[in-house]
Amino acid sequence: MYMINAVRWMQVVFEAEIRQVGTSLGVLIPAKIVRQKHWKKGTRVFVTFLDIDEKAIKKGFGMGKGMKPYQKVKWSKWE
Repeated sequence: MYMINAVRWMQVVFEAEIRQVGTSLGVLIPAKIVRQKHWKKGTRVFVTFLDIDEKAIKKGFGMGKGMKPYQKVKWSKWE
């Protein structure tokens, strides 16, 4: 496979459930996205997987409780 430098990158993000497809696992792309992108059977797409650690995300909420309010730092006399 060859990649051309003038590739136009499009990012489409959606949540999907991994399903059994024969002896493999697969992800179904919603029909709305397929229509919007004019994809057909056989269209090649790049897939990126994002593992989300929900416990770490929930732990981060409320970290700033009790902290002083944000104050902008003046870097120059023109700001």
